[in-house]
Amino acid sequence: MERTLILLRVSLAALFFWFGFQQWLYPSMWIAFLPAWTGYIPAPPNIFIMINGCTELIGATALLIGIWVRPISVFFGLHLLFIAIGVRDAALAASAFALALSPADRYTIDAKSPHPSNQN
Repeated sequence: MERTLILLRVSLAALFFWFGFQQWLYPSMWIAFLPAWTGYIPAPPNIFIMINGCTELIGATALLIGIWVRPISVFFGLHLLFIAIGVRDAALAASAFALALSPADRYTIDAKSPHPSNQN
């Protein structure tokens, strides 16, 4: 079970690293994916993309080192449901929720935390 959780956590971190870097480096390629309501906000679309990319990079780093795994997994799960383009995104959201419902694996900072919600 523990190896499964490690694989799930690291895989989600890799996914969000990849897309976070892509959005940070090439924001214009992602403009087509913005929701229509962002057109009413007086800010360039690239700004939304870069903020999202930065958020994904920070969250992926936290997942990788194992800090705040549960809240970040919930955030990423909701984020994926909000932007869901297809079944793949919904399945990734379910994976993030599964990680949020799981105990911290021993290679995380959370596992070393005295907070009772991080214990098995």
